[in-house]
Amino acid sequence: FISILFFLTPNVLFGQEDYNLRLRNSLIKSQGRVLLELDNSYLMVGDGIKVNGTFENILYFTELNKKTGSVLSLSMFEHINGTTISHLNDLILIDGKPLFFADRYTNNGKTFYLYSYDLISKAINLVDSIGIGGDSTRYTIGNLDKYGDDIYLSGSYKFNFSFGQNSIFILKYDTKKNEFDNLILLSNENGDFGSKEIIVNDTGYIVFGSYTTESLYITQIDKLGKVIWEFYSPINNLLVIPTSAIQLENNKYLILASKKNSKGVLPVVVIFNSSENKIESINDYGETYYGNSQYQEVTKSQKDSTYLIVGNMYEYFEKEDSITEHGRVMKIDSKGKLIWKRNFGYIKDTASYHSFSDIISLEDGNYLLTGSSIYASRPPDETNWIHSWIVKIDEDGHIVPIDTTSNVINDSKYILDEISIYPNPASEYIIINQDNISEVTYNLYDLRGILVKTLKIKSKNHSASWDISDLISGTYCIQILKEGEIIGSKKIVKI
Repeated sequence: FISILFFLTPNVLFGQEDYNLRLRNSLIKSQGRVLLELDNSYLMVGDGIKVNGTFENILYFTELNKKTGSVLSLSMFEHINGTTISHLNDLILIDGKPLFFADRYTNNGKTFYLYSYDLISKAINLVDSIGIGGDSTRYTIGNLDKYGDDIYLSGSYKFNFSFGQNSIFILKYDTKKNEFDNLILLSNENGDFGSKEIIVNDTGYIVFGSYTTESLYITQIDKLGKVIWEFYSPINNLLVIPTSAIQLENNKYLILASKKNSKGVLPVVVIFNSSENKIESINDYGETYYGNSQYQEVTKSQKDSTYLIVGNMYEYFEKEDSITEHGRVMKIDSKGKLIWKRNFGYIKDTASYHSFSDIISLEDGNYLLTGSSIYASRPPDETNWIHSWIVKIDEDGHIVPIDTTSNVINDSKYILDEISIYPNPASEYIIINQDNISEVTYNLYDLRGILVKTLKIKSKNHSASWDISDLISGTYCIQILKEGEIIGSKKIVKI
């Protein structure tokens, strides 16, 4: 292996030890992309921009302590093998090693690089590479899947860089032989295709993509590259490129996609039946959010045949809220029926935009999420305006801190069941889980009775992190009001 390391910042510790972190790593753009659970830690990979005289694209690997959530190490890379990698689409664990693909254009076409991240040296190692295509061929990397000892990469290619139509490619790497041993290029005779997701099974590959820009495209391909069946969604469904997919039972698939309409693009969940070659349902769950709203990733519940989905929901109309874009988590059953959905946000000053890009199930029975938390306007010094965001939740979507003691004093048992506030004591933020109750105001008073902070949460099923890092140490009281009436209170200690 060839070790390629541009620079490394080891053993950086950040903030409150809790599984709800906004990582401050000196990057003006810092977005969490993908997660892995390792033997002794969690690994989050993200990307950002570093200001050092000029703007530099950064790829970074952050390891978290499983027990406390504290950051164990932060490794940053500006250039790998002579090229800049702006972000990762996917990461996969093989024999204890995190592996990922990157690409670079050369005068002779495109070169794909397979890298590993060394958990000991905190370096990126080049595993192998393969050059494909001529000088006018363009490739776009999709997602990865693992089957047996092999890694599969799907994506799109275009023979004519400027004018050609997109087609689908599948690239296979044998991790035991340490070599690329198969490349499938589908014909582009039938139109313009884009590929995002691949699922590998005994018979071959299921590829999820788009046909032109207004039709969902799904195909099964055998191991030799022969198309077994194809599906094109009706143009009037206006479905666009999927972001993720997962196989259900009985030859059914759950697909995260988006649907166009007169107001923009709305995220939807599609249930597809490959045995009957048809869409069984397109579910929008009554959402009215548009703009940048999108479902990003899905994972199966560890308890039953339900599925957790993460993404973001953009709201134009909630002008009074501190949040205009929520991190969204929801749980659905195998038929696409909604079980619950929750919004998430990190409340501080003008922090207004929140999103989740990945979710993984954990050995402790919980789930880890990553994404970004963004200020509405860039600070004057252009630093720390987009933070990586890491959250651990339980099966019901509640944030899991180290201390889950709530002890809210309420006038109503109903309120006691619907609101929890923790940890206590707290150093940087407090977590508020608000369930089946809406239009709640939280007023924070010091011991003199002076109001120092106010938070309004308008919607049901909302989890928020309320920043208190600017407060002096001492005891405070949170007064909880609904429609102007005091319904509860809680004392907290700021340390």
